[in-house]
Amino acid sequence: MNRMGIEAIYRKPNTGKRHPRHPVYPCLAPLPVNRSNHCAYDSVTAAKQGLERYLANYNQIRPHRSLDRRTPDAFYFGNLPALPKAA
Repeated sequence: MNRMGIEAIYRKPNTGKRHPRHPVYPCLAPLPVNRSNHCAYDSVTAAKQGLERYLANYNQIRPHRSLDRRTPDAFYFGNLPALPKAA
């Protein structure tokens, strides 16, 4: 890299040191695990099930402020155009 005149920008002295004014947050480990995104999983199947529970909660149960306190499913399916009736 020196022969070509290129300098690495990612490794500089003191880049791993914390700035004195940056806040340090306490470890979150003592908090109870009550959501699917709070813990590591033992298997891929368990991770998929946790993701499915999270997405169901996000899309079907939890209301969103930006959607006028409706769930994404209610917002989407409530705004679909009516299908024409078959003759």
